[in-house]
Amino acid sequence: MKLFNLALGIVLSAVILSGCSLAKMVKLAADQDLQVDPNPLEVHGGQVPFTMSAVLPPKMLPKGKVWTLTTFYQYGDKEMEVGSVEFKAEDFPNSSTSTSRKSENFEFPYADELNPGVLVIQGRATDPRNGNFKESPKLQVATGIITTSLAVMDSYTAAYADHGYNDQEELEPTNVDFFFPQGVSRLVTSVRTDGTSNLQKRNDLSVFIADKNVTRTVTITGTHSPEG
Repeated sequence: MKLFNLALGIVLSAVILSGCSLAKMVKLAADQDLQVDPNPLEVHGGQVPFTMSAVLPPKMLPKGKVWTLTTFYQYGDKEMEVGSVEFKAEDFPNSSTSTSRKSENFEFPYADELNPGVLVIQGRATDPRNGNFKESPKLQVATGIITTSLAVMDSYTAAYADHGYNDQEELEPTNVDFFFPQGVSRLVTSVRTDGTSNLQKRNDLSVFIADKNVTRTVTITGTHSPEG
């Protein structure tokens, strides 16, 4: 009977000590540093992504205990759980003398009914050995969702290609060369050694004029042979 009472006393003491440790963790949670980025939240690609980081003060993670930070998004009279960050004492061996840091990335799909709303975080101190836990009050860490990205419309720029159309009057130059023998100013009709004939060129020019082709400029150029 004495052994039974001793064992019962040990168990009750362990439970009491566990409860005290959990209560102390919840109390120290008032000094934790919680950050959410971005704040307010923002919509990107139909999702609301954010990073939650937490810094726990020294002595907040007693041996064998776990501190869990769970994020909730509250809108209207509804609430949805987004994700959680878990601190295990064994992962932070120096937690009794230094701060413990951790961050996680989360996201949830956006819907119009979610705005306006708030992001809140609730902490839970747990003793995995017996399943006991204590929770801290929910703390608001971000307000609303920026939806500017949803208002952006794609810009469509028209592409124009040069049509190549020219509405200017089309004029083609026509050159007629007459050749004179050296020292002679009279137009001779003989055939040159290169097969050209002044007579044929004169007839072609006459036909050109008779056809009343559009002529803007007539240029007469005279040159002489190197002999002078």
